[in-house]
Amino acid sequence: MGLGLSVSKTIIEGFGGALSITSTAGAGTTVTIELRVHAGPPAEPPAPPLIHSTPRRRVLLVDDEPVLRNVVFQLLSRDHEVTTAGSGAEALLASRAASSTSSSAT
Repeated sequence: MGLGLSVSKTIIEGFGGALSITSTAGAGTTVTIELRVHAGPPAEPPAPPLIHSTPRRRVLLVDDEPVLRNVVFQLLSRDHEVTTAGSGAEALLASRAASSTSSSAT
């Protein structure tokens, strides 16, 4: 199971559902997702997040999948300074650049 399917399975099961996969050589693969249906009124909207005093951190995000990298970047960049890289080599370059910038700033 790839990372995407693993993450999907975790999310679906977190909502009380199930994900199953069957595959037959030469015939294809079937992915089945089962989710519970709520018949009541819509849930109350979530409370706005509490303002917290956690300091912004610098994060180096490395992922070779551009879509996943962008999604995680959007989530992390709300609270942190995020630098992205698409490979280990790019990550090393970004890390070295950040180190030299912090060293020269002090």
